[in-house]
Amino acid sequence: MTDPHISARHRPRAALAMAERSARQVLGSGRMDRLTELLDLDPGLVLDDFTTPAARRALADAELLVTGWGCPPLDRGALDAAPRLRAVVHTAGTVRHHITDACWERGIAVSSAAAANAVPVAEYTVAMILLSNKRILDIARDYRAERRTIDWNERYPDAGNYRRTVGILSASVIGRRVIELLRPYDLDLRLYDPYVTAEEARELGARQVGLRELFAGSDVISVHTPCCRPPRGWSAGSCWPPCRTAPRSSTPRAGGGGPGRADRGAGGRADPRRPRRHRAGGAARRLTPVRLRQRADHPAYRRIQER
Repeated sequence: MTDPHISARHRPRAALAMAERSARQVLGSGRMDRLTELLDLDPGLVLDDFTTPAARRALADAELLVTGWGCPPLDRGALDAAPRLRAVVHTAGTVRHHITDACWERGIAVSSAAAANAVPVAEYTVAMILLSNKRILDIARDYRAERRTIDWNERYPDAGNYRRTVGILSASVIGRRVIELLRPYDLDLRLYDPYVTAEEARELGARQVGLRELFAGSDVISVHTPCCRPPRGWSAGSCWPPCRTAPRSSTPRAGGGGPGRADRGAGGRADPRRPRRHRAGGAARRLTPVRLRQRADHPAYRRIQER
């Protein structure tokens, strides 16, 4: 049923700009009906290429774009075709893949679902951290390989979460949420982020440490670095030699993230300085399928085979 208060207001002319699959997956379950109540929108037209005649016609009238994964870059050419465009509403997290400098120069308002998107990602991360400290991934691997009764207390005497050390690499939106969700547990939370002060780290509920200290002293490391140019010295390859034996890592990446920067520096290539016993164990990752398909030799495949 249409909300009478909505029908009395101006409904901005809008267009969907994302991959068709994204539109099906994200805007199902009545969400499209709600959008069409709020916006003057053709639900059957999904723009994944701004250069086609249909796209040019839609852009010419659009005041607002509802974007998602697979949206083409909104460069000067696309913006020239959209003279009435005033706002972009993104249904996912980061907007760096399609919002260009031309959008900011034009003064277009941009919003995203990054905060909402961070909640399930952070919840997944916390679950994997707790399971990793309990050595569940290692136990499952051993059961699959050996298929016999095993004394897990004997094999993994360090299993458990009580007073374990969890390192958070980067206080991103997700990283901050992970710290918040881990605070009720009896864990020692440590944070490395060159843009966060010691006082800010304490307010978040973690202790600020250096990058090498984070790797050397953590039982689990959760990587939340953005997939952009890292700060000077942001390379974990040199941090692995002093690591505790078989540190475990949780590297959640949503959307177009792919493996984090530290993962590329540390585990993405063989480091001759790194003893074999320091190989990361029990890693839990959400990897971007696109990035994996582009690289058949991606180290993640080798790690899966090793397990």
